[in-house]
Amino acid sequence: MHRSAIVAGGFTFFTVVLWAVVLPAALLRDDAGVFHFLWRPVPLLMLAGLVVLAGCGLLFCAGRQLAGSGVRLLGVRPGAALVTDGCYRRVRNPQHIGTTLVALGPAVALASKVLWIIPVVAVVWLVVGLEPYEDRRLLEVFGDTFREYRAAVPRWVPRMRG
Repeated sequence: MHRSAIVAGGFTFFTVVLWAVVLPAALLRDDAGVFHFLWRPVPLLMLAGLVVLAGCGLLFCAGRQLAGSGVRLLGVRPGAALVTDGCYRRVRNPQHIGTTLVALGPAVALASKVLWIIPVVAVVWLVVGLEPYEDRRLLEVFGDTFREYRAAVPRWVPRMRG
């Protein structure tokens, strides 16, 4: 197994545990430490599973590409080359989309309004906190090459052609 697949698998696992297990569990525990799970109907559980699975697929695919180019997945240091192929050919932030999908899963699966905070926090953190910093770092390292890529490839909504 390639090192990039192992790193991407570890990153995907870490992301799922954080956004779909730890954060929901923290919000669903009462003062006595008891967890309260009220599952939604089976079709919504299946939808939630598909959403999380799609997020995992994007996280793994993007993570493998980045790890293969020398990027640390739990950091914002650019690798030696700007990754613009594979899923990065269609969308600039597949890992952010994947993280949002993973964070959305528990909100769809469990009948708890408070869980909808998690995907909102994920999107705000990614769009307001992480993306501007990542873009600055990529501009510092890749300059006009990144500017051209940024102008050609959408941030969150994948382009269907190209």
